[in-house]
Parts: sequence; C-alpha cells; structure tokens
Amino acid sequence: MGAAAGGESRPIFIVGPSRSGTELLRSVLNRHPEIWIAHETHYFDDLRPRLRRPAEPASSEDAVRIARYFEALRRRAYGLGAPDDAPVASVAETDPDTAFADYCREQANARGRRRWGEKTPRHVFRIDEILSAFPNARILAMARDPRAVVASYRDWQNRWIDRKQADVGLAQALDREHTRVRRSYDLTLATLLWRAATAVAGRAAQARPESVRVVRFEDLLSNPEGAVRGIVDWLGVDYHGDLLDVHVVNSSYVNPAAERGFVRDMEARWRDALSAAEIAYIDALAGAVANRLGYARSGERLRVLFTARALLAAPWAAGRAAMANRARIARLGPYVLARLEALRR
Repeated sequence: MGAAAGGESRPIFIVGPSRSGTELLRSVLNRHPEIWIAHETHYFDDLRPRLRRPAEPASSEDAVRIARYFEALRRRAYGLGAPDDAPVASVAETDPDTAFADYCREQANARGRRRWGEKTPRHVFRIDEILSAFPNARILAMARDPRAVVASYRDWQNRWIDRKQADVGLAQALDREHTRVRRSYDLTLATLLWRAATAVAGRAAQARPESVRVVRFEDLLSNPEGAVRGIVDWLGVDYHGDLLDVHVVNSSYVNPAAERGFVRDMEARWRDALSAAEIAYIDALAGAVANRLGYARSGERLRVLFTARALLAAPWAAGRAAMANRARIARLGPYVLARLEALRR
C-alpha cells in the first residue's frame, strides 16, 4: 500500500516554470510554524520514472538506488551529487513513494514542523502522478511573466553557495552545474517550456481547483499580505504576519539578503535585460497562454530575420540541452512528449 494510504495530512507541493518565483513561495511558507517545504528532490521526474513499480514495495536493487538517491540529497542539493564514499542509510523495505514522503517528513520533523512539502519546479509536468500517489496533496503552481522568466533563466548564476568556501568536490560540482545551465538556455526553448508548464498548471487548476492553485508571482509582489492570506487559507492553516519577513532568494540579479523578498520593481528588470527583438519574439511564442494570465503583449514589432535565426537554432539547442541534462532525465522520450503534448493543446 502506497504512502498516500497511510493517512497523510495534505502534503504541499510547489511547482511551475523555472525562475517563476517558486523559491520565494517556499521561503514564505517555511516561515509558518506548521510547514516545512523540502528543497528540490526531482523525485517524480527523475528517480520515480527509473523504478520498475514505484507504487509497490521496492526490489532489493531499487531499494539501494532509492537509499543512495535520498542520502545524496541529505548531503548536497540536487544535481551536486555527494562524495563517492558517503555511507548509505539503511535500506528500508518500503515502496518508493513512502520513501520519498519519509525523506520530506524527516526534513519537516527536524525543524519541529508537522506538515511536510516539497518544491521542484519541473514537477508541474507530473501533477497527475503526484495526486495519484498523494490524493490529499495541495499543489501550488507558480506563474510569472514569460519575459521575466526567460531573462532570469538566461542571467542565472549561483548565489546560494560561496565557491571560495567550497571544498574541491563541491567546487567542481558547482562548475558543472553552471555549465549545465548555460548549455540548457535557448530563447525559443525557454519560452516554449514556460508556455507548456504554465498551460499544464492552468488546466490542472481548472480541472481540480480543490487540489491545484495557480499563484501569480506578480500578485505576491504587488499585494504580499493579500496573496499570502489567500494561499494559507486555501492550505487550511492560519495566517501569521511574519510569513512576509523574507529576503530576496535565488534571484538572478540581487545578492541574497540584499533586499526584502517583495520588491515591486523586480518585474520591470526584464525590460532592460532583453532586447526589443527578444521581447517581441517571446510575446509571439507565449501567445494566448500569456494573455489569459494577464501578461499583455509589449507592442514590440516582430523582427523577421531575428525570428528566423532563433527558429533555425532551436533544434540544435534542443539537442545540446538534452545532452547537458541527460543525467537528470530518466526517460527522454516521455519527458519530451509531455512537454510537446502541453504545447499542442
């Protein structure tokens, strides 16, 4: 019997396009005395698809893989690996979904919180699997202006870890992560991924409003108290004033703790970061999905030569991105098809 059948009290998942404000929302909710949202595990989009029967007791081989996966997460952030000689915690005879829940619950319990959660942006494409494993889950799907998302993704740099203070192994892992992000970026791909992820979240929220809620990043900035009150009320917990006492987190443009987390002019930065040609191109690709969320076109004119170059470069960029992320993609075919299917609808 899976983890969901064990009486879970509504775990919380934060998903959405990369660079859409998921970490800010995580920081807000982690100020709540009852909630702890774990760092990214990528469980539903990395480990789980690699397992033979994720909702059933793990085989001995899968049990070792599961134990190693979560032990690495205890030591370093997802994607940075762990020392090769790191000991592996005892392998429990349980199903993988329960192992995932136990890991997240462990993070919450260590901080004295009773309600656990997890934040992995690309789990937006795994909403059905999440709700199948945890029917009582509450999923918060972030949405943000596509132009801001693309600019932030392009300009991202690690602001979490001081490389000068990292050991050799961690410094090398940080270098690899920086290279992976750089090789993953492409204007066309970034915009289409935003469109696919945002469309999937919108359809899920419309179909299952009791389980999925779309949160606009801009609403958090313009009316923090009102937006956060609405979120915690939907989650079924009390509002606390210090939920808003957070700093800027994981910004592409601001150093950690340099400003308070709700900076209203943050959304204007893409206007300076992107060229007029890039803005017009993003407007065109984002299309009706952006309009439905209130992200109006800029009025910039689409440049024919720029558009042609961007479209011709996209297939090569897709191959480059797939190679850069091959260790993070369990099954490339279904991974790509899920995103293409979201674009087609």
